[in-house]
Amino acid sequence: MLDLLLLLVLGSSIWAALDAQALISRGADKKNLGGGPAAIFIGCLLLWIVIFPYYLVKRSKLPASSTASSGIWGVLIVGSVIFVALYLVLTRSTTPVIASLTNSGPSTVTYTVSAAGSTHAAVITYETGSGEVQHTSVTLPYSVSVTNVSVPVLVAQNASGSSGTSITCEIDISGQAPIQNTSTGPYAVASCS
Repeated sequence: MLDLLLLLVLGSSIWAALDAQALISRGADKKNLGGGPAAIFIGCLLLWIVIFPYYLVKRSKLPASSTASSGIWGVLIVGSVIFVALYLVLTRSTTPVIASLTNSGPSTVTYTVSAAGSTHAAVITYETGSGEVQHTSVTLPYSVSVTNVSVPVLVAQNASGSSGTSITCEIDISGQAPIQNTSTGPYAVASCS
Protein backbone atom coordinates (compact mmCIF):
# COMPACT_ATOMS: atom_id res chain seq x y z
CA MET A 1 0.00 0.00 0.00
CA LEU A 2 2.89 2.33 0.77
CA ASP A 3 4.25 1.68 -2.74
CA LEU A 4 0.97 2.83 -4.22
CA LEU A 5 0.95 6.01 -2.14
CA LEU A 6 4.56 6.84 -3.05
CA LEU A 7 3.82 6.20 -6.71
CA LEU A 8 0.80 8.50 -6.55
CA VAL A 9 2.80 11.29 -4.87
CA LEU A 10 5.69 10.98 -7.33
CA GLY A 11 3.45 10.79 -10.42
CA SER A 12 1.27 13.73 -9.44
CA SER A 13 4.34 15.78 -8.45
CA ILE A 14 5.91 15.17 -11.86
CA TRP A 15 2.63 16.03 -13.59
CA ALA A 16 2.27 19.26 -11.59
CA ALA A 17 5.83 20.34 -12.49
CA LEU A 18 5.35 19.54 -16.20
CA ASP A 19 1.96 21.23 -16.20
CA ALA A 20 3.37 24.34 -14.50
CA GLN A 21 6.17 24.51 -17.08
CA ALA A 22 3.65 24.24 -19.94
CA LEU A 23 1.44 26.93 -18.40
CA ILE A 24 4.39 29.29 -17.87
CA SER A 25 5.51 28.76 -21.48
CA ARG A 26 1.98 29.85 -22.57
CA GLY A 27 2.23 33.06 -20.57
CA ALA A 28 0.94 32.17 -17.11
CA ASP A 29 2.66 34.00 -14.26
CA LYS A 30 4.61 31.93 -11.69
CA LYS A 31 2.96 33.92 -8.92
CA ASN A 32 -0.47 32.82 -10.10
CA LEU A 33 0.63 29.17 -9.93
CA GLY A 34 2.26 29.40 -6.50
CA GLY A 35 5.82 29.07 -7.84
CA GLY A 36 7.89 27.70 -10.67
CA PRO A 37 7.98 24.06 -11.81
CA ALA A 38 10.92 23.12 -9.53
CA ALA A 39 9.29 24.69 -6.46
CA ILE A 40 5.99 22.97 -7.21
CA PHE A 41 7.70 19.62 -7.74
CA ILE A 42 9.72 19.81 -4.50
CA GLY A 43 6.76 21.18 -2.57
CA CYS A 44 4.52 18.35 -3.78
CA LEU A 45 7.12 15.73 -2.87
CA LEU A 46 7.68 17.11 0.62
CA LEU A 47 4.16 18.22 1.55
CA TRP A 48 1.91 16.66 -1.06
CA ILE A 49 -1.29 16.73 1.00
CA VAL A 50 -1.13 20.56 1.11
CA ILE A 51 0.82 21.67 -1.99
CA PHE A 52 -0.83 19.50 -4.66
CA PRO A 53 -4.41 20.63 -3.86
CA TYR A 54 -3.12 24.21 -3.53
CA TYR A 55 -1.60 23.95 -7.03
CA LEU A 56 -4.85 22.55 -8.45
CA VAL A 57 -6.85 25.43 -6.94
CA LYS A 58 -4.37 28.01 -8.27
CA ARG A 59 -4.42 26.33 -11.68
CA SER A 60 -8.22 26.36 -11.83
CA LYS A 61 -8.21 30.17 -11.41
CA LEU A 62 -6.12 30.72 -14.57
CA PRO A 63 -7.82 31.86 -17.79
CA ALA A 64 -9.06 28.98 -19.94
CA SER A 65 -6.79 29.97 -22.84
CA SER A 66 -3.61 29.21 -20.87
CA THR A 67 -4.79 25.76 -19.66
CA ALA A 68 -6.37 24.50 -22.90
CA SER A 69 -3.80 21.98 -24.17
CA SER A 70 -2.04 20.96 -20.96
CA GLY A 71 -4.77 18.50 -19.95
CA ILE A 72 -3.38 15.63 -22.08
CA TRP A 73 -0.27 15.46 -19.88
CA GLY A 74 -2.41 15.05 -16.81
CA VAL A 75 -4.37 12.22 -18.39
CA LEU A 76 -1.17 10.48 -19.52
CA ILE A 77 0.60 10.81 -16.16
CA VAL A 78 -2.40 9.85 -14.04
CA GLY A 79 -3.20 6.94 -16.38
CA SER A 80 0.40 5.73 -16.20
CA VAL A 81 0.43 5.97 -12.41
CA ILE A 82 -2.82 3.99 -12.16
CA PHE A 83 -1.53 1.35 -14.61
CA VAL A 84 1.77 0.88 -12.75
CA ALA A 85 0.00 0.84 -9.38
CA LEU A 86 -2.44 -1.83 -10.53
CA TYR A 87 0.42 -3.84 -12.00
CA LEU A 88 2.33 -3.70 -8.69
CA VAL A 89 -0.71 -4.65 -6.65
CA LEU A 90 -1.76 -7.52 -8.90
CA THR A 91 1.68 -9.07 -9.47
CA ARG A 92 3.22 -8.83 -6.00
CA SER A 93 2.48 -11.44 -3.37
CA THR A 94 1.53 -9.68 -0.17
CA THR A 95 1.23 -12.86 1.90
CA PRO A 96 4.38 -13.50 3.92
CA VAL A 97 5.74 -17.04 3.86
CA ILE A 98 5.01 -17.70 7.52
CA ALA A 99 1.59 -16.04 7.48
CA SER A 100 0.57 -18.47 4.74
CA LEU A 101 0.67 -21.25 7.32
CA THR A 102 -2.59 -20.06 8.84
CA ASN A 103 -4.32 -20.22 5.47
CA SER A 104 -3.06 -23.58 4.26
CA GLY A 105 -4.45 -25.83 6.98
CA PRO A 106 -2.37 -28.03 9.28
CA SER A 107 1.31 -27.69 8.57
CA THR A 108 4.29 -29.34 10.20
CA VAL A 109 7.07 -27.19 11.62
CA THR A 110 10.34 -28.82 12.69
CA TYR A 111 12.58 -26.95 15.12
CA THR A 112 16.23 -28.03 15.23
CA VAL A 113 19.05 -26.78 17.47
CA SER A 114 22.66 -27.86 17.02
CA ALA A 115 26.01 -26.69 18.35
CA ALA A 116 29.71 -26.63 17.60
CA GLY A 117 32.63 -26.49 20.02
CA SER A 118 32.20 -27.51 23.64
CA THR A 119 28.47 -26.68 23.73
CA HIS A 120 26.45 -29.69 24.84
CA ALA A 121 23.38 -28.07 26.39
CA ALA A 122 21.05 -25.17 25.71
CA VAL A 123 17.92 -23.38 26.81
CA ILE A 124 15.33 -23.66 24.04
CA THR A 125 12.05 -21.77 23.59
CA TYR A 126 9.65 -22.35 20.69
CA GLU A 127 6.03 -21.85 19.65
CA THR A 128 3.54 -24.70 19.32
CA GLY A 129 -0.06 -24.76 18.20
CA SER A 130 -1.13 -24.19 21.82
CA GLY A 131 1.46 -21.66 23.01
CA GLU A 132 5.09 -21.22 23.99
CA VAL A 133 7.25 -24.07 25.31
CA GLN A 134 10.60 -23.71 27.09
CA HIS A 135 13.12 -26.43 27.92
CA THR A 136 16.23 -25.89 30.05
CA SER A 137 19.42 -27.96 29.99
CA VAL A 138 18.53 -29.61 26.68
CA THR A 139 21.18 -31.99 25.32
CA LEU A 140 22.20 -31.05 21.79
CA PRO A 141 21.51 -31.75 19.00
CA TYR A 142 17.76 -31.32 19.57
CA SER A 143 14.83 -31.58 17.18
CA VAL A 144 11.05 -31.50 17.60
CA SER A 145 8.14 -31.35 15.13
CA VAL A 146 4.87 -29.56 15.90
CA THR A 147 1.68 -28.83 13.94
CA ASN A 148 -0.77 -25.94 13.68
CA VAL A 149 1.81 -23.23 14.43
CA SER A 150 0.58 -19.84 13.23
CA VAL A 151 3.89 -17.96 13.66
CA PRO A 152 6.93 -20.24 14.10
CA VAL A 153 9.54 -18.81 16.50
CA LEU A 154 12.60 -20.59 17.91
CA VAL A 155 15.11 -19.13 20.35
CA ALA A 156 18.11 -21.13 21.59
CA GLN A 157 20.67 -19.98 24.17
CA ASN A 158 24.06 -21.61 24.50
CA ALA A 159 24.34 -22.90 28.09
CA SER A 160 28.14 -22.94 27.89
CA GLY A 161 30.23 -20.03 29.07
CA SER A 162 33.17 -21.23 26.97
CA SER A 163 34.54 -19.17 24.11
CA GLY A 164 34.80 -20.73 20.65
CA THR A 165 31.35 -22.28 20.83
CA SER A 166 28.40 -21.68 18.55
CA ILE A 167 24.72 -22.52 18.50
CA THR A 168 22.50 -22.86 15.42
CA CYS A 169 18.72 -22.82 15.24
CA GLU A 170 16.66 -23.90 12.24
CA ILE A 171 12.97 -23.86 11.39
CA ASP A 172 11.77 -26.21 8.66
CA ILE A 173 8.23 -25.51 7.48
CA SER A 174 6.77 -28.25 5.30
CA GLY A 175 7.12 -27.24 1.67
CA GLN A 176 9.25 -24.12 2.26
CA ALA A 177 12.93 -23.22 2.49
CA PRO A 178 14.40 -23.60 6.01
CA ILE A 179 15.09 -20.53 8.17
CA GLN A 180 18.47 -20.73 9.90
CA ASN A 181 20.61 -18.57 12.19
CA THR A 182 23.92 -19.14 14.01
CA SER A 183 25.41 -17.27 16.94
CA THR A 184 28.93 -17.67 18.34
CA GLY A 185 30.42 -17.08 21.77
CA PRO A 186 29.79 -17.81 25.44
CA TYR A 187 26.07 -17.84 26.25
CA ALA A 188 25.28 -16.94 22.63
CA VAL A 189 21.62 -16.65 21.60
CA ALA A 190 20.35 -17.70 18.15
CA SER A 191 16.82 -16.90 17.11
CA CYS A 192 14.80 -17.90 14.07
CA SER A 193 11.38 -16.62 13.03
